[in-house]
Amino acid sequence: MVTGQDTLTVEWTVEALEVYQGRRASRIESSQGDFYYSVDSDALLEFVSRSVFSFGEELILEARWRKRVEQPLNLGNRWEDTFSNRVVNQGVAYSIESGLSGVVEAIEDVLTPVDFFEECYRVRLDIHSTITHPSGDREEEELHLTEWYAPGVGMVKREVGGGERLELTDYRVF
Repeated sequence: MVTGQDTLTVEWTVEALEVYQGRRASRIESSQGDFYYSVDSDALLEFVSRSVFSFGEELILEARWRKRVEQPLNLGNRWEDTFSNRVVNQGVAYSIESGLSGVVEAIEDVLTPVDFFEECYRVRLDIHSTITHPSGDREEEELHLTEWYAPGVGMVKREVGGGERLELTDYRVF
């Protein structure tokens, strides 16, 4: 469970380890929806999906495993993940461009409501996507996050650019 400022409470549970979209993944159930994460030899991956509706039909613009955090975590490491796609339905085209850039900015001690974690990796993530509609209108999204990862535990704290703050309040290491 994580709690945040302004009475925001987000709870998550690792519900299952299963095969999802061709990869062995952890399904995370949260009050904000289900999320899927998978660990590769060199990265923590997350499954992302974006779609639009055209002529009453859902068009999948992006459905893939995206590199969230490159491993091993080392101070100064940088990584990027970019994607673009174009989908045509009945002669009407939609396109998407998305990307994530990350950097390990520091190693810090972190105090959360549940514990004090030493030598956590502070990771900054900048995520953007642009969907272009047939009319030329564009939907643009930007998200700036800072996350702290404790060795042997995982993410223990997250701050979102708009002031939202999430912190670990309970955990068990298996």
